[in-house]
Amino acid sequence: MKYNSSCFHLISGLQMLSLVLASGITDASVAAIAYSFTKLELLDLSGSSIGDSGIGIICNMFSRTLTRLLLALCPNITSSGIQFATAQLPHLELLSFGNNLEVLPTVRSRRF
Repeated sequence: MKYNSSCFHLISGLQMLSLVLASGITDASVAAIAYSFTKLELLDLSGSSIGDSGIGIICNMFSRTLTRLLLALCPNITSSGIQFATAQLPHLELLSFGNNLEVLPTVRSRRF
């Protein structure tokens, strides 16, 4: 399934996006979403076809804004992808993956 991104600029300030059970969402789709909606705080791609590469894109594009990431029922995501997300998204408060829901501490200790 292809998505028409020509009108994305009309809602570029979007902060929450939920595309639940959209199995046509792939890593390439995540790239289009990331470049179109740079201010996302909540992203729900549960039931999509994204994999660890898509998580990498999410981490690169939303490291300053994303606080909630929901990826339940995404069979192409591995534990490595989840670990990468928790390490690379410093503002992440809620992470849902597989059949798990993890509430992360809002304040993380970091070495500078």
